[in-house]
Amino acid sequence: MVQEKRRFSRVHFGIEAHLMADKSVYRTGEVMDLGVGGCLLGMTADLKPGTACSLRFVLGNADAGPEIRIDAEVIRSEPEAIALRFVQIDPDSLFHLQNLVRYNAEDPETVEQEIEEHPGLR
Repeated sequence: MVQEKRRFSRVHFGIEAHLMADKSVYRTGEVMDLGVGGCLLGMTADLKPGTACSLRFVLGNADAGPEIRIDAEVIRSEPEAIALRFVQIDPDSLFHLQNLVRYNAEDPETVEQEIEEHPGLR
């Protein structure tokens, strides 16, 4: 039996994001799994585990919607997906991220408990 390593609930959030790493900007496919501690991006890139990066996505209208900006680290690179662990986020982005996960989760009560127990990202 494989032991689950995730500390936070994840939701499917099918929007595009931009990933900045190694002085390059990658336009990702959809954000396949999103949680308050990390995400899985549908994309192909030669990024090694431990690579520092920044993730940005816009909610709603691409020109005027709120942005979420997160500093992250690559934890796994698969042929068509990159897994990130979030390491730093500003308070406004954290607020939007928590609400996204909270309101898209199958079990919002569990997400609420995770947020209360782990107000930071780690």
